[in-house]
Amino acid sequence: MKVLGNAGTLAAVFCLLCSVAGAADLYARRMEVVQTPEGQVTVFRDSVRIVDGATRISAGLARFNESLGIAVVSDSVCIEDADTRVRADSAVYYLDGRESELFGSVRVELDSLAIDAPRLLYLVAERRVEATAGMTITALDRGFSVTGAQGRYLMDSRVGEVDSLPVMVLNRGEVEDGGEPVKATARRMTWTGGDETALLAGEVRVGAGKSALTADSLRYWTRADTGLAWGEPRIADSLSSTEGDTIRLRVEDGELRGVTVSGRARGHYSSGMNEIGVAGGGISIRLEQGELDRIEVVAMTRGWLVNRGAE
Repeated sequence: MKVLGNAGTLAAVFCLLCSVAGAADLYARRMEVVQTPEGQVTVFRDSVRIVDGATRISAGLARFNESLGIAVVSDSVCIEDADTRVRADSAVYYLDGRESELFGSVRVELDSLAIDAPRLLYLVAERRVEATAGMTITALDRGFSVTGAQGRYLMDSRVGEVDSLPVMVLNRGEVEDGGEPVKATARRMTWTGGDETALLAGEVRVGAGKSALTADSLRYWTRADTGLAWGEPRIADSLSSTEGDTIRLRVEDGELRGVTVSGRARGHYSSGMNEIGVAGGGISIRLEQGELDRIEVVAMTRGWLVNRGAE
């Protein structure tokens, strides 16, 4: 490592650090050498900047442990490359492996996404971040956000995975008074930036007001605000239930507004003292503020009406 600063006192430090950090350069206004039980530590202060290949790290303070090959940086930490910016309160940077552990209000800023976490591992060479203490992925156009207990994001392939307690909130537009934004939960969620799709798997539930859609799997196109559910998909509330082979859903202004049930579609609905049952090739449902507003049956094969008041 080349250390650039005031002439004279830094010359001895240059030879000590270059074998640890290779081609990395460090810039700072002040430095001091401190002996600790873990070994000699060089402390750099004021406008600290580390340049490691295409990676640039800036901070107010950096402590280098030459024997361990690590740098502990703090005070407005920022790690940047061509298309990524990572901010944190503090970080530990492993010089040989080009890995960073970041702590405290960590935020990763990409072209179309932001990732927030209290703690994050950033593998610079692999261009991957991993979170084990909670994370949130947010689209910069605010079309959706995903939170989870742990997950990862691969920057080159633009694929994010949340494999513990994922919750996706679809919040594009303004939700009308009395309405609720659509929330989707599952066991695991993968988001792909190339085609802007989210794949939710395992005990999928999409909640919208009083109605909820459940299924084994759901693919959601975040830009188009449409989704396709399969694996025993069903949409229901306290007065109705509709199911079939697949269910397509449509979100408008952050609310679930329409679903289309296809393939062996069947539904049961209650209205006053009447119970209505239908079956057919498809059932289209219009919702308002999470409640059924209109039902249309396509290619109906069966229908029945039961008046409970006549019993």
